Amino acid sequence: MDQRVSTAQAITFPAADGYPLKGFRWQHANVDVARPVVVINAATSVRCRYYARFAAMHAPTLAMSLSDDEFGTVAAIRRLLGYYRNSARTHLHLRPEAIGEKQVGHFAFFNSRYEQTLWRIPLEWLRHGRLPAQPQGEVQTLRAQARA
Repeated sequence: MDQRVSTAQAITFPAADGYPLKGFRWQHANVDVARPVVVINAATSVRCRYYARFAAMHAPTLAMSLSDDEFGTVAAIRRLLGYYRNSARTHLHLRPEAIGEKQVGHFAFFNSRYEQTLWRIPLEWLRHGRLPAQPQGEVQTLRAQARA
């Protein structure tokens, strides 16, 4: 059995909107056409082949971001929502102060202390297809592309 490890090569290529996407091209050290090459976008760790599948989704889509999230920035969320071009998309951008917090960050959203504040937002979306009246935030909506 071949024990050589995979190698990674940093790559940059333009997205459809011209934004430079950076990632890594992984290929086994023993180059063989039967072994797949994997490209990973370092920002999301999503294999690039899945991005085309995002466009196949037609359901209304909600994305949330917090002003103190160093990973889920407004620009990153807008790029992400761009992949769901056949869905009506809503982006809710909140400040932690809107829910009575000084900070939330990227991973804390899933902490149960936000059950009555942050969690109810996607719950309202899933149950009723709308945002709750509170908390207030910046809302951007993008329409689905017209189907041919």
